[in-house]
Amino acid sequence: MQERTISKMLSGIALGSLLLVGAGCVGKVAVNANIPTPPGQEGRGNANEPAKKPTARQLEVTMTAQGRAGFSGKALLVEQNDQTKVMINLDGGAGLTMPSHIHLGACPTPGDVKWPLADVIDGKSVTLVQASFDEVVAGLPLAINVHKSATEIGTYTSCGDILSAKVMDLQPGAEAMMGESAEAKAQAPGLNVNAAANVNVNAGLNVNGPLTAPREIRITAHQFSFTPSEVRVKLGEKIRLVAQSTDVTHGLSIPAFNVNLTLEPGKEATAEFVADQKGTFPFFCNSFCGSGHAGMSGSLIVE
Repeated sequence: MQERTISKMLSGIALGSLLLVGAGCVGKVAVNANIPTPPGQEGRGNANEPAKKPTARQLEVTMTAQGRAGFSGKALLVEQNDQTKVMINLDGGAGLTMPSHIHLGACPTPGDVKWPLADVIDGKSVTLVQASFDEVVAGLPLAINVHKSATEIGTYTSCGDILSAKVMDLQPGAEAMMGESAEAKAQAPGLNVNAAANVNVNAGLNVNGPLTAPREIRITAHQFSFTPSEVRVKLGEKIRLVAQSTDVTHGLSIPAFNVNLTLEPGKEATAEFVADQKGTFPFFCNSFCGSGHAGMSGSLIVE
């Protein structure tokens, strides 16, 4: 009888121990399940999962025709690591080579040139700009501007504002839709600086400054001389020549720059040209004005 009592007591103690151990295990599981995530590790998921590659971004620009002979179309900016790919596709311009740039400010009268772009050839161009996508967006307002030609850099054919609201993840096929031409692809790695930068004296363009307005030069004709009879300009300057006669009808011809004006008394006649040749070039009256007509001449000096 005594042995049975001792046996029951031992069995009870053993069962109690097992219950305590079981309760301890359950408690440990509950505590471990509520351990807070270490700071900075939120949302990282399983350490064994591969990190997601950041999505490249794009920004589409609507290009608007400038003037009667302008072209509309689109431009696309695409994020490429620490560079930005700029693609232009206009709805015209076949056979034309047009300088283009990213300017400060907004259309239709953007300001200084921020980054030169490759020439738009047959309506298309591709340039890798040495600036990150974030740098471009941070620099807004900016605009893409296309010029008529290197010699008519002050005439715009297309302009489009770069707007931060248009930033989005790169869309599949977006670049293919821009229709890169063979000429555009050939320009993609670099830049035709001769057409867009200051090294082209014909353009009269300073990449670090504003597009230069034509320099106005006034000449007065009278029997039988011009005032002034000697004009000095800088190589690469765009000149707006304004001339008039104070007495009879005269002419003003500068063959080297295809200037040929008829000057009627009291009326102004104008001509624009780029001083793209260095040297001394004669100008003269090409409309008979009297006995001293043959000696009525002057000199244009391009320095």
